[in-house]
Amino acid sequence: MKVISYLGGIPAKNKNENKPRMLLSFAQGVNAAGDEGIVHHGMSYVPADVGVIQGFVHDHGKTAPHLQFRKKCIDTNPHNVIIDSNMFSYHTGSNCGMCRYSYDGVFPTTGNYCDNGVGPEHWQRLQKNYDITLEPWRKTGNYILICTQRNGGWSMKGEDVLSWTKKIVMRIRHNTNRPIVVRAHPGDGKSYRYTNDIAKLPGVTLSTNESFIDDLKHAWCTVVKNSSPSVGSVMQGVPVFVDDPIDCQAGPVANTVWENIENPTYHDREEWLWKICASHWDIPELLDGTCWSHMRQFVQ
Repeated sequence: MKVISYLGGIPAKNKNENKPRMLLSFAQGVNAAGDEGIVHHGMSYVPADVGVIQGFVHDHGKTAPHLQFRKKCIDTNPHNVIIDSNMFSYHTGSNCGMCRYSYDGVFPTTGNYCDNGVGPEHWQRLQKNYDITLEPWRKTGNYILICTQRNGGWSMKGEDVLSWTKKIVMRIRHNTNRPIVVRAHPGDGKSYRYTNDIAKLPGVTLSTNESFIDDLKHAWCTVVKNSSPSVGSVMQGVPVFVDDPIDCQAGPVANTVWENIENPTYHDREEWLWKICASHWDIPELLDGTCWSHMRQFVQ
């Protein structure tokens, strides 16, 4: 099987050395596992049985050259491995070299995360390598923590952050008078354009904490549209209410009945956790072929 890592899908101004490193390491691991791994430079498309792309592109996304190149690969190759964000970055940080790997999509409804039939071995692997813990469900807390997403980001599905936040605050207010704390997406450099308006909402304050863990310390629950803080919250034992559960990685263990915000359901998390861990791999596991040997079973 010919597997091609496409460096052309990385933005031209990229300064994150892990992005090309992951693509190079994946190709090396494919060779180590006995298939043909190739690193392709430039923006000319070369067909592959499986392409490897850092990031994704959506039907109504922007038209930057690297995004158009990604789209060409996605539309043409039979399958593509998509490298996406690490769901455990609340603990590991975002530059640890671990990312999430799936086939052909980045939502639970569109991507194949190679997690069918998996057991606890992947969770045990991450526990050992990164000292990640699953905290018991916590049934105390003061405020409701809303985590916003990147305004204009693909996961918002066309909804702007300010309108979404106002909608969620109103929904919460129909069911509880608890204080509300809003944590803006740390990667949204233009959040100042809407956070002042959010801070004017009754009973709402803005978080000034740099650490997501600090925001969780006294939270009763966390609220998201569909984003990765839901996973961190669940791992830390704080219940999550999700607006878009079908495309949320924590959807299976999240709450969706807003009338129960004062009485959340505390789901069993074991099998969900096994599945989430099965898509996370770090650089050594790319290099030695462990990642590809697992993913290879899920593609013909």
